[in-house]
Amino acid sequence: MSNNVKTWSYNLINDTLTIDPSFGLTRLSILLISGTGSYKGSLQVGNLPSQPIPLQVGTPVNLSAEPSAPLLLGELTLTTTGTILLIGK
Repeated sequence: MSNNVKTWSYNLINDTLTIDPSFGLTRLSILLISGTGSYKGSLQVGNLPSQPIPLQVGTPVNLSAEPSAPLLLGELTLTTTGTILLIGK
């Protein structure tokens, strides 16, 4: 039996990408390499919608689903005028 961890990697360049549960990800690392970039969730809490959070060049953001259950990450939209590196599993 193999215990290989499968990962996904992607370079987002001058574009927008929406990641949703169909990607099957439980963890995602986001790193802005150049330019500007932001990420925004889709959850609304009460009457407060999610707002874009700016990324800083060279500062990673790591997101993960609840560890107590095999949940997938919800919808997340990434936008950049430069390059964002993504690694997920």
